[in-house]
Amino acid sequence: MIEEVEAVATQQLRDAVAAKVKAAEERREQCEAAVRDLEAQIASVQETLRAIEDAPEVTQNDLLERENARRKQRTLKASLAASRAAAQKAETDLAEVQLAADKLELQDLQEQVRKDVVSLGEYFLNLEQQVRQRLAAHRDLVAARRALGDAVRVGSGGAPGTHTGGTVFSTISEAEGELWDGIARALLTVREMGVKRQRAYLHGDRAEEDGK
Repeated sequence: MIEEVEAVATQQLRDAVAAKVKAAEERREQCEAAVRDLEAQIASVQETLRAIEDAPEVTQNDLLERENARRKQRTLKASLAASRAAAQKAETDLAEVQLAADKLELQDLQEQVRKDVVSLGEYFLNLEQQVRQRLAAHRDLVAARRALGDAVRVGSGGAPGTHTGGTVFSTISEAEGELWDGIARALLTVREMGVKRQRAYLHGDRAEEDGK
């Protein structure tokens, strides 16, 4: 029950952070669009002023238009400065919420790694137990082989084993071979899991370096 509540709370936190990131991105885009629009308006006013200055004859209307253009230019420049400041703040806000999102993602990754390590440790312990069991069974087979050899020698007066004894020896040898094959497979599995885990961590480190 507690884990379910924690999972819901964590998901709600992720959703809230994602919403803040989206809002900050939209705000930044709006501010940047406003800056571009004001820059275009200022460029248009400057073109008007240059056209008046380059005219061969300046009329009274031209002088009035020039004065209006200069006033508009001053107003636009003030608005541009304010818009640039707003765009810079929006960029800063976006960086802050993005950092919060990255930290949350890092926490999720760390928790996943912790779970993987615990799971892998349990898996290795299980494999180790299997190997120990197989080794113990092998020791039992070796003891059985020796006991059977002694019994065959006693029963035949020291002569080589009978047909029945040879069959039992063969059965023990086959079981022994299967045990060693199982041990080898278990050890190989441990090695392969270790190599895969190492590659996964190395890949994660490279991804982190690339992200930097």
